[in-house]
Amino acid sequence: MVEQTNFHFFLGRNDALFNGIRASEVPDPYGNRAGVVPSLVVGPQLRAKNEKPVKWARIIPPGLEDFPKFAADGTRGEKIVSGSIIQVEEGDLKKSFIVSHRDEQAYYVLVRTGLMAVNGSTANDRLEIQKHGELVTHGSYSFDNASVRVAMAENEAELRHALTDPTFSMGKVEAERLGAKAVGRNIPLLGCPASSYVLWKMPIGAVLLIREVNGKLTRLVAQRDVLRRVDAKNYGSFFDRLEDNYKKLRSDLRAAKPAEASSTPQHAV
Repeated sequence: MVEQTNFHFFLGRNDALFNGIRASEVPDPYGNRAGVVPSLVVGPQLRAKNEKPVKWARIIPPGLEDFPKFAADGTRGEKIVSGSIIQVEEGDLKKSFIVSHRDEQAYYVLVRTGLMAVNGSTANDRLEIQKHGELVTHGSYSFDNASVRVAMAENEAELRHALTDPTFSMGKVEAERLGAKAVGRNIPLLGCPASSYVLWKMPIGAVLLIREVNGKLTRLVAQRDVLRRVDAKNYGSFFDRLEDNYKKLRSDLRAAKPAEASSTPQHAV
């Protein structure tokens, strides 16, 4: 794997896989440094120096003494092109930092899907898509052997049929979801956000399955020498299964939290 290019940004709408992720000048989220620091924003990318990240965006700053590799991006500032994301625990608080490359044999990719805003509105984009077809739910999922088999547990015949296709391939290892956020209200009738930004860590051998809001399907394949984009036009049913399974897992986790709270022993004060 080429160490200089293990950070990428992927725009699902036009198959754009960019080397590096833009570094935005934002206040240190942990208050460790005064002023602004070049950081990774998991959310809408800042386009002007005086622009502030949206409240729900996740900010990952560079390490305090160990920094990632930056590269100039023309007139658009700096990009983070090489590094590793680590987590440091301070009491009950977990802090994430981008540090120098740790030879961990993994890519980091920020995936953006969903409606595109023009002058603050996504209405025109939605109408343009509806000229040619329907809007669909969108996002990205790890497309590995384990996750696919779990998602397809009730559709074993469909999975067996796919496995006989010589062009069908899944990841050998799981991609790790490091951050996911959504912006704007849900798209009417679809029940999914207007747009989403997901930060993934992809070890060598991992595969992502990505669907755009206009139905465009793509796979990202983490190979030793390159993060490669390949077509996935016949993988729609697998995306739906992975999405349904993910929603079920999240629903089960939410349902379990009240049960855990009610079972916690109450001590007299």
